[in-house]
Amino acid sequence: MYRIPGKNPYEKLKQLHDRYNKCLKIMERSKLWWDDELTVQLKAMRKSRKEKVTEKTSREEKNEKWKKKQKKIRRMVREKKTKCWQNFCKENKEKDPWEITKWAKDPWRLKGSMGKLTS
Repeated sequence: MYRIPGKNPYEKLKQLHDRYNKCLKIMERSKLWWDDELTVQLKAMRKSRKEKVTEKTSREEKNEKWKKKQKKIRRMVREKKTKCWQNFCKENKEKDPWEITKWAKDPWRLKGSMGKLTS
């Protein structure tokens, strides 16, 4: 039987959480509009690109399948970006337009927070 280290149930739960929970890393290149649906579609597109040509499928069929999936993910990305921007603009109608421009350039506010760390 597997034993979880910890004196009480809270510590054991914390240990499980720390070990198995996926940590969200927000970096400068992180995108607000990216979600699990896009991740699944991207994996499917990459998998279709790596598929081997068999007797049943020709190279042209394989490439057509890949191109369809590529078009689909591009369309999904475009829709997600548009929806994210429209939601942001709805939420911040009354704010100064220059504030919106600052947010668009640094959505996670990393440049300001990194400056505080170095000073």
